[in-house]
Amino acid sequence: MLGSRQMAKIIEEAYRAGAKVVLVGDPEQLQAIEAGAAYRAIAERIGFIEMTEIRRQREAWQQQATRDFASERTAEGLLAYQQHDNVHRFDTKEAAMTGMIEHWDDVRSPEQSHILLAYTRDDVQKLNEQARAMRHAQGELGPDHRIETSRGERIFAEHDRIYFLRNNDRELRVKNGTLGTIEKINGDQLTVRIDQDDRAHARRVTFSLKDYNDLDHGYAATVYKAQGITVDRTYILASRYFDRHSTYVAMSRHRERADLYISRDVFVTFKDLSRALGRERTKDVTLDYSRERGFDVGEDRFVQDRFVAYQPPYSAVLTPERKARTEKRLAQRWYEITLRAGIAELQKKTGLSYSLELKEGDQGIYRGMVEVAGQQYGVLEQAQGMAKLISVDQLESQQKNEVMMIEKHTHPC
Repeated sequence: MLGSRQMAKIIEEAYRAGAKVVLVGDPEQLQAIEAGAAYRAIAERIGFIEMTEIRRQREAWQQQATRDFASERTAEGLLAYQQHDNVHRFDTKEAAMTGMIEHWDDVRSPEQSHILLAYTRDDVQKLNEQARAMRHAQGELGPDHRIETSRGERIFAEHDRIYFLRNNDRELRVKNGTLGTIEKINGDQLTVRIDQDDRAHARRVTFSLKDYNDLDHGYAATVYKAQGITVDRTYILASRYFDRHSTYVAMSRHRERADLYISRDVFVTFKDLSRALGRERTKDVTLDYSRERGFDVGEDRFVQDRFVAYQPPYSAVLTPERKARTEKRLAQRWYEITLRAGIAELQKKTGLSYSLELKEGDQGIYRGMVEVAGQQYGVLEQAQGMAKLISVDQLESQQKNEVMMIEKHTHPC
C-alpha cells in the first residue's frame, strides 16, 4: 500500500545505509493510497518469487475461490460462495446490516474469532454500535466507561472487543489493526488480552490512555483496516464502493467461513454484483507508458522486453498468466487514456459534453456516427449541451435527427 514517493524514501535510506530491502506483498490486494504502484513496478522489472499455496482457508473450494479472487476471476470466486449458501440477499442495506448482526450473534463463540467488514467508516461505526448493543443487552459487558479516543468519544466496558489503530512496537508491541479484548478498566488504564491462536497463553498489555488512545471498537472494521488480519469467520457488507482488490482482501481474511451480505436496492442481479466487485482499479506508474510514448528510460536500455528478457539467477520472472494479466491491464489503461483524449477533442469540436454512461429512459436526437479511440459510436444529443455516446449494437436506426430512447441498458464499452 506504499505510494511511489514513500517507497523512494525507503529505498534511498536503505541505499545510504548499505542495507538490503526485501519487499513482501501482493499487487492484486489494496492499492496504494498515495500516487503510484511502486511495489508492482519493482516486482515486474527485477523479478520475484511467488507463493501459490493457500494456507489460510481450510476448505479446498475456498482455497480455489481465493485463487480466483487473486487472478481477476472475481465472478468465479463469488459464484463459489453463492453455491455454498454464503451469499445472503436482503431488500435494503439496513436489512442487510441487521441480518449480518443477527447471523454473527447466532454463531459467535468465545472459541472463535470473528470480524464484521464494511467499506466505509460510517457503516463500520453502525455495525460496531449494533454488535455492542446486542452484547450489552445480553449482559456480556461490564459497566460503561466514556473514553476519549483519537476518533472521538467512545463507550467501552470490560469484555468489549477493541481495535488498536496505531503501531507501537516498543512498549505495547501492537500494530495498526491488532485486535484484543478488554479485561480491565481502572481509571485511565486499560488491560487488554491480545488475540492470538493460543488463547491460554495470550499476551496482555496494560497502558494509560494518556500515552495511547488510538482505539476503536473491534467488532467491525473497514476492509482497508482488515488487510493483514486473520480470523475464523468474517461477515462482509457489499457496497458499490468495492472493486476487485477490496473484494479479494475482504473475502480472504477467514480460516473457516466468509459470508457476504448484499442489498437488492444496490445489486439487483448477480451480474450487477460481480461487475461492481470485480472492477479493476490497479494504480499505474509512469514507467508503464514510457515505451508506448517513446521515452528512453534508463532501465529499458538493459531490458528489451521488460517481462521476459531479464532473468535473475533464481529465474523469478513473471509467470505467463501474470504476464498476460499485466499486458491486458496496460492495454485497457491505454485504451481508457485514448478514449478520454478522444472525447476531450470531440467536445472541443462540437461544444457538447459527452458521456458513456447510459441508463434506461435516456432519450435525445440522433446526430450521426463519430470515431473515438478507434471505435464507432452514435451521438445522442440531449438538452443543455449534453450528449451520450452509444455503441453501434444499441442504435435503433441510423436516421439522423430522429428521436431515440434507450430501452435496454448495456455499457457501450
